[in-house]
Amino acid sequence: MRIKSVLVFCLIILVNFGCKNNQETNDSGSNNKKVKKKRYSDEGIYPKIKRRGWLKENEGAMYAEFPLESKVDSFPIVITFGFDNGHFVIDESNKDGRTEKEIVDLAFENIDNFESEISISKNMAFASGNYLSCEKILSKSHLINLQKELNTNEIYVSIPREMCMYAIAKDAAEDDMFNFMTTHAFTWADYSYGNKNICELIIHVKDGNIQGFVEVPKEAMDLGRELFEGKSSGE
Repeated sequence: MRIKSVLVFCLIILVNFGCKNNQETNDSGSNNKKVKKKRYSDEGIYPKIKRRGWLKENEGAMYAEFPLESKVDSFPIVITFGFDNGHFVIDESNKDGRTEKEIVDLAFENIDNFESEISISKNMAFASGNYLSCEKILSKSHLINLQKELNTNEIYVSIPREMCMYAIAKDAAEDDMFNFMTTHAFTWADYSYGNKNICELIIHVKDGNIQGFVEVPKEAMDLGRELFEGKSSGE
């Protein structure tokens, strides 16, 4: 278990460096700002994924359930929409003459076209490092690309915090899956880079379509927290 912990920790550092690197070099504006009235272009409209509790603090903001066609309102995350590259929240006061359908269609087209590099390490796919990394979960073409990189049609995707995304084949080897789950748990616990929590659960994807959520095993969740606490204390 000790050896496994060390291997997981090395992998965690690699993942979080990608998230941190963007934060240091890109003023992402990832915390959607209060509504600002201004004209904005079609190209600047993007979806932003938020924890459901965000809606209570931003009453009136335009949002949709996750996934987009879902009729369930109990999932932990929702899709919000913003202009100026997603930085400013869209609500009734600033739709700029567009219908909600037009805004949704533009946002999804833009996120689909937004470039996001994928790299492979330790049998995991990484697509972290920019302020719309999490939102690429809404792009079917991106999910299919992740599947291709992992040589499978069924994957688990992690978006624990803003600017972080990684994935693994659903049928990955046991040790690889444990590392993936623990890395997710560590990143969920690690607040040191300032990027906000997004989703504590793992997202199940098949053939580019979101199937639902998967809970992180308790052993992996506990180890992720333990590794973060060790990092914070300098151990």
